[in-house]
Amino acid sequence: MSHPATPQPGPNSAPPPKKGLGAGKITAIVVGSILGVLLFLGILGAIVGDTDTTAGDKPPSSTPAAPNSSPSTAPTVAPTPTTEAPTQSPAATTSAPAAPRTTGTPDSGIPPEPDAQARQAYLDALNAIDPRIIKPGKEDQAVSRGRNQCSSIRTIDDPAKLSALALDRFTITSRLPDIATPETGRAIVKAVRAHLCPDA
Repeated sequence: MSHPATPQPGPNSAPPPKKGLGAGKITAIVVGSILGVLLFLGILGAIVGDTDTTAGDKPPSSTPAAPNSSPSTAPTVAPTPTTEAPTQSPAATTSAPAAPRTTGTPDSGIPPEPDAQARQAYLDALNAIDPRIIKPGKEDQAVSRGRNQCSSIRTIDDPAKLSALALDRFTITSRLPDIATPETGRAIVKAVRAHLCPDA
């Protein structure tokens, strides 16, 4: 009794199919790779964290020194103006009443106010030259102008200049041009010198 012969694969026949990977092996490979990545990230994070903490743990050395120096210098500057104030105040009080001057002092060249007798003699002398020289009710003005003329008499030696100055000072040139002559000016200077400043 003969057995049927098993067919032998020919040279052109397809090879038998290979067995694929199982689902369990694929799952194990994926889980293992994920765990490896997580482990790597954990080690890297630990290294970076250690460098940050070591850098942040350094205590600041220069900052606490600044506030300690400022309060020590502040009180030393404050009391200085209080000690100098009383030393300057008495000096100012002593030098204040030092320079009063009146217009009738010999230094200014203007004589003091004449007494009643000299005043009246001076006004009479002006009226004798011309009654219009003294304005009505302006006797004090005429006396003041005569005292100012004394100051010019003390400083000017030229009689012609003194005469012209008297005509201008008593406003004769503008008010009374008919008598605005050198003779009138010389007469006024003579009256001023005789009764207000005889020592000029």
